[in-house]
Amino acid sequence: MKYKFLLNLLVILNILFLTGCKNEKAVCPFDIKQLPQLHGFSLGMRIDDIRKLFPRITIKPPNEFGITRLTIVRKSVGVLDSVGKVDLTLSRDYAVDPVQYPEFKDIYGVRLELLDGKVTQIGILYPKNDLKMEEFKRRIKETYKLPNMFLEDGGINCDGFKINTLPLSYSINPGVPNTSWYNIRNEVGFIFHVSDTTAENTLSQREKKKEDAERAKELADREKKVREFKP
Repeated sequence: MKYKFLLNLLVILNILFLTGCKNEKAVCPFDIKQLPQLHGFSLGMRIDDIRKLFPRITIKPPNEFGITRLTIVRKSVGVLDSVGKVDLTLSRDYAVDPVQYPEFKDIYGVRLELLDGKVTQIGILYPKNDLKMEEFKRRIKETYKLPNMFLEDGGINCDGFKINTLPLSYSINPGVPNTSWYNIRNEVGFIFHVSDTTAENTLSQREKKKEDAERAKELADREKKVREFKP
C-alpha cells in the first residue's frame, strides 16, 4: 500500500513538472506591442497608411496569394568596395530624400511585405559600418530594449511573431567569366527583421492549396489520357 502511494505521488509530481515546463516554454519574454515603430513602420500598417507617408509612391497590385512587396530606399545609396560602387537603388520601388524623411538618414532603406493590404514583414536595411553581426545585434537589443533571447541564433520566436537579424548582401557580376570574381556575394550590411508568423502560415496554406489543386488536375488529366487511349 505504501509503495503504491509513493508510486502515485511520483506520477503526479512528474505530470506537474512536465506541465510547468510546458507553461514556462509557452511564456514569451517580449510583447510585440512593446516594439516601437521601426523608422516609421509597424506590423499591421495598411497600404493607405504607407501612401500617407509617401504620397507619390506607386504600389504594385498583390500577386495571386495576396502578397505585395515594397523596397523603399534612401536616395543615392551606394556601397564602395574593391570592385567599385554598387547602387542598391537599382532594386527599389521608391527612393526618399533623407532631408524630407530623417528616419532614413542612417539606414539604406526598408523592405516591406504585405498580405491582403496589411504589413506582415518589415526588414530595416542597415549599413555594415565595420561591425560584426554580434555587435550589431547587441546594439539593436539595446536600442529596442529586447530580451536576451534576441542574442541567440534564432532571435525571438514567439506565438504570432518573430524578431531576428540577417546579413544584407548582393551579387556582383563584373562581366569577366571564368574568374574568381564572377557572381560573388558580398555582405554590405544587416537586416533587422520583424515578421507576423500568423500571416506566414496563412500564406503557406494558400500556396499549398494551389499546389494541391495543380497536383489534382495533373492526376486527373493523366487518368483521362489513360481512359481515352486506344491502341
